[in-house]
Amino acid sequence: MNHLLHRSSLALVACFAAVPLMPLHAAPPKSAAFVFVGDGQPGTPASDPLDPASWSGGLLPTETDDVVVNDLFHHKGPAGLVRMKSLRNEPGAHAYFQRASLSVAGDVTLDSTLEFQRGEATLTVGGSLFLEKGDLSFVEGLAKGKKGEPAPRFTAKSLDVGPDGRLRLRWFKDVPEGFPGNSVPYIRLSGDAIFASGSLLRIQFENVENAGGLYPGEYLLLTAGGAVKGSLPKLEIVGAPDGDKLKSELKFSPDKRKLMLVVTAVR
Repeated sequence: MNHLLHRSSLALVACFAAVPLMPLHAAPPKSAAFVFVGDGQPGTPASDPLDPASWSGGLLPTETDDVVVNDLFHHKGPAGLVRMKSLRNEPGAHAYFQRASLSVAGDVTLDSTLEFQRGEATLTVGGSLFLEKGDLSFVEGLAKGKKGEPAPRFTAKSLDVGPDGRLRLRWFKDVPEGFPGNSVPYIRLSGDAIFASGSLLRIQFENVENAGGLYPGEYLLLTAGGAVKGSLPKLEIVGAPDGDKLKSELKFSPDKRKLMLVVTAVR
């Protein structure tokens, strides 16, 4: 079976009352929602999020609908766009987009796996993405913009990665086109990126017999219109050819608005 799609408390204390705030690493409350009811079998109509039969009520969600995914869905069909108001991926769910893109007007909360493949598959979030646990995974290189230029795979207002959250970039063949020194990041945020201590960023090379591997330089992974806050995620690089000859580490840019991968040669 193909693998699929896959918050520190704050308080204001006034003289007369305490005003509760949303914790940095706490998702919004659950709400009544469209529920994905597909059969979880890859390639079948009932596992396709673009098929109305896969959803409770037999209707496709729209920009006004909150959505819960509590099973496995797998979209292998032609490029398309799935729209919804908000998305909550329940524990154990695995949502996988091979070609289709996902547009969420509000917030996304991940307790499991949300995975995108191919250059045309992108994630656009109007609100915040709360990666509480599990994976947010992008495969292959940057997306293709309207005119064919490289574009971010994921755009959102903000990203909040909890201590059990994992960002995964799976690279095939070679370092994505334009790296190092590329000005186009995988992830572009209009607000903040928050990384809890313990969060993980994994770069995984696959089909290594065709891979050119990493090269010394700086790789732009994320840009934030606000700031990059919290702790640097732990870094794992898996399967990179000649990885023992290179030193790789993550760093925040001096202005705390970028997350970079820095690769140097070991002498």
